[in-house]
Amino acid sequence: ESVEEGLGHAQRALQLWREAGAKRAEAQDLHHVAGVLLAHGRPREALPYAKQALDAVEALDYGKGWQAECRSKVVEALSQVYDWREARRLAWEGVVASRSSGNKRNLVLLLDSLIHVHLDAAAQRKGSMAEAMAAAEEAVAACREFGDRKWEANQVFNMAQIHFRQQRWQDAEACAQEAAKLDEDIGEEVDRAVKLELLVDIHCECSRHDKALMVAQEIREAFRKRGERQREAQSCLNVAQCHMMLEDV
Repeated sequence: ESVEEGLGHAQRALQLWREAGAKRAEAQDLHHVAGVLLAHGRPREALPYAKQALDAVEALDYGKGWQAECRSKVVEALSQVYDWREARRLAWEGVVASRSSGNKRNLVLLLDSLIHVHLDAAAQRKGSMAEAMAAAEEAVAACREFGDRKWEANQVFNMAQIHFRQQRWQDAEACAQEAAKLDEDIGEEVDRAVKLELLVDIHCECSRHDKALMVAQEIREAFRKRGERQREAQSCLNVAQCHMMLEDV
């Protein structure tokens, strides 16, 4: 089915939940629709669904985890429509609440949202890399405290991206490699390959085109082995670009 057909079914489900007074199911459906729209690059359409979902779960007091998930979706949508001030405010509000409650997983989720607001805003020179790095360091520490290496890998990778935006190539490379190693240790081959893509960019920025090519080829093989066809296609283009850069040297 197309996205539009899927959204049509979701709208029908929402109507039925409302008629039945099933407020929790309605909130979950609103959250799901927002996620689908965001995944398909439609943040302006996603935003009202995300806001309705957050309002609903807060009114129902429907678990702090769900509230954090819904808040992070609103933050993501706001950031993608360039309302970075409101996105940052909502993210910080959630971070403060999660610190007070002591829920480390919710804290990491909302710190991650805050980090990505700053990374998105950096394209327009409006993000604070200092605030983003402080959030990433706090998130990494929290992940290590509750022992989730997958989440830790993602937060270390956030640090790599922040260093990259600041052209701190050595620090960016070290964090990207650490994040990829964490994924490798837990068998997350696709996530590892995704993180290695930043390493290709770092090598290119440092004119290490031979190393960039080696990593790009490794990424292509990882996607091929896992049957990730779209990602494999993109990685083939990256390999081709690395070859061309080597020829231009």
